[in-house]
Amino acid sequence: MKQPIKLVLTDEQLKNLLDNIATVIISKLSDQLSNKLAAHYYMNKKEAAKFIGISTNTLDNWILQGLKVSTIDGIICIDPDDIHDFLLKYQN
Repeated sequence: MKQPIKLVLTDEQLKNLLDNIATVIISKLSDQLSNKLAAHYYMNKKEAAKFIGISTNTLDNWILQGLKVSTIDGIICIDPDDIHDFLLKYQN
């Protein structure tokens, strides 16, 4: 069995150590948040229909019923968050 090592630190050393640990944690959390935001993307109609598990015809009906889309140069882009919001409106 390994024996624990006892460290004796001054108050200043302990403060520096805790500050360094906090900096590393904040940096890692910031990186994860940035990665999550970078992973947010828009889907075309085919991708969105597959994502939900419906046909593109059903998706067209949902768009007519108010599913938010962005159209850029004739290309329909759908935000997954808008799909979620749309489905919540019809949740029983």
